[in-house]
Amino acid sequence: MKKVLLSKRIKRPPKVLTFETYQREQDNPIPSHPEARDPRIVPLVIFDYGSTIARIRQSRYIGKYLAACVKEMAKSAKSVLDNPYTGKKTIDAALLEELAADEHRLCVNDTGYTRVDPRHIFKGCQLLFPNAMVFKMEMDRGAIKQAPSVPSFIEIFRTDLQLGVIVNQVAAQSLSTALCVRCCSQTTMATCCASSTALSAMRIMIT
Repeated sequence: MKKVLLSKRIKRPPKVLTFETYQREQDNPIPSHPEARDPRIVPLVIFDYGSTIARIRQSRYIGKYLAACVKEMAKSAKSVLDNPYTGKKTIDAALLEELAADEHRLCVNDTGYTRVDPRHIFKGCQLLFPNAMVFKMEMDRGAIKQAPSVPSFIEIFRTDLQLGVIVNQVAAQSLSTALCVRCCSQTTMATCCASSTALSAMRIMIT
């Protein structure tokens, strides 16, 4: 009997963990391109391949990270309600310099800014705004070289959680500058969807 792959059947996280739940009338989200790739929920991909019993046993090592990731997703999704639509809609050079100088405190390797190509938004997903802030963080190469293994799974979820926390911190910090940056990061749940009035926040991991 052919194995049912959950990652191919369930391609989106629960709606309550996405900004669509809190979307308002003034929002005008950008949909993915028709040629965009299908999303995959990382925990389900991990669960689908290999021994099911082994994956259940391994969950005790990564469970706390996964639960924390879901908590950050819910927090960032709901934060869309805090979008101050009368705030600044452009980011100035001074704030860009401040964010760049803050990389060490945030424990990121680099930050970047770009306009999002709809082809890079997973199929069926959307972003609230077209500009993105990208955070890069390096994984522990020793742990990743052991993949697939418990140390590699822990490192993946640990890094993804840390990046999700950073995204939410930057969103909170933006309120003090009156810049409308609200981040709705869908951490390990398939896609880095984010939202803001002027800037979306996304994360990538360096392996």
